[in-house]
Amino acid sequence: MARKVYNQLIICISFFLLTISVSSIFMLNGMNKYFAYLAYLLLLVKTTTSFFRDRSFRLEVFTLINFIIVFTLFIGILVQNMNNFIRLKLILTMILIIIFALFSKGITSNFQDLRAGAHGIFLGVILVFFIALITGSSIFSTVNEGYLNFALTAGFLHKNIFGFILLASYSVILIYWKFVSKRKIDFLILFLETIFFILSNSRGAIFLAIIFFVFINLKYFIKLIKLNSNISISIIILLFIGCFYYFFNKIALNSGTFSHRLNGLLGWIILFRENYHVLFFGNAAEVFKGSEYNTTVRSMINWQGTVEMGLLSILIKNGILGILGYTMIFFKAIKSMNKTKKLEIKLSLLSLITTMTISVLTEPYLVNTAVCYGTFSFMALSVLSSKAVD
Repeated sequence: MARKVYNQLIICISFFLLTISVSSIFMLNGMNKYFAYLAYLLLLVKTTTSFFRDRSFRLEVFTLINFIIVFTLFIGILVQNMNNFIRLKLILTMILIIIFALFSKGITSNFQDLRAGAHGIFLGVILVFFIALITGSSIFSTVNEGYLNFALTAGFLHKNIFGFILLASYSVILIYWKFVSKRKIDFLILFLETIFFILSNSRGAIFLAIIFFVFINLKYFIKLIKLNSNISISIIILLFIGCFYYFFNKIALNSGTFSHRLNGLLGWIILFRENYHVLFFGNAAEVFKGSEYNTTVRSMINWQGTVEMGLLSILIKNGILGILGYTMIFFKAIKSMNKTKKLEIKLSLLSLITTMTISVLTEPYLVNTAVCYGTFSFMALSVLSSKAVD
């Protein structure tokens, strides 16, 4: 019992620290990096300890598919001619992503620990919000797009950072609420996070939260299908086609923000379409060698787009081989999803896989270790995949 509480406390504290590390006040005074370092150090120590204690965990680490994934994610960084300090930073980033995506069993293997991490994220959000209120820091920003003319940032640098941090916590707590145990504290957190979502005006995070909510409740559609299969299947197909059409034609394509990000991706592909070395391995060596990341990439593509799309971030750091590596991570999860007969695990995996893959078309946070959305989502995906094959 004491060990379980200890594990949950470590995970809760770690993701609490990761959350507050991207608050505007800590980023401005430089304390943010110490919170992030401590958080990842705690999780790395826990993983390393598990590796030496648990023989089954060691056997899971050294598998062929894991080797291929690690190879595809690292080879681009290793073959590029870049400054050794930059190479080391990128390698450490990839090590963190790989640990959370493939080897999360060294951190946790149960829903209770995931729930503790989600609570840590929410507590971090609340602390950042109150620190901003007390210090007089900005908690709102004005926006040009969206359903409101303002956005709640709650003390974070940007509304989208706030939105995706909420999404990380919301997803796991909703899974726990739906399929493990309905606790009042979790319902309260879900309620407050829903209000925060609305006020954040972060359309990408809100859209993904809605998708997650719909997918996690697909069991009701499944029951409907069993009652009247032909009519129900037709309704579901039309519903998804309608949602897909509405999002891309009425929201995405009419959004200046999304259009700029898409232009950034297309501009990079067009620029390097004949440079197969860059296409396959990336050009992080050129992008990270000097000035600020956004400025460097945008100047390369003649300022014809922005660089916030996660897919572009993967291409720059890891190239097409990196996309292959991330695809294989999701392929492992899909394979586990297809194996399990547990509907709750299947729906949870489907919800996570769908929202995580769509997220790379909106924001870079899935592959950015500074924001906890990616690392926490990968950890949840890994835990659910292991539960699927238990």
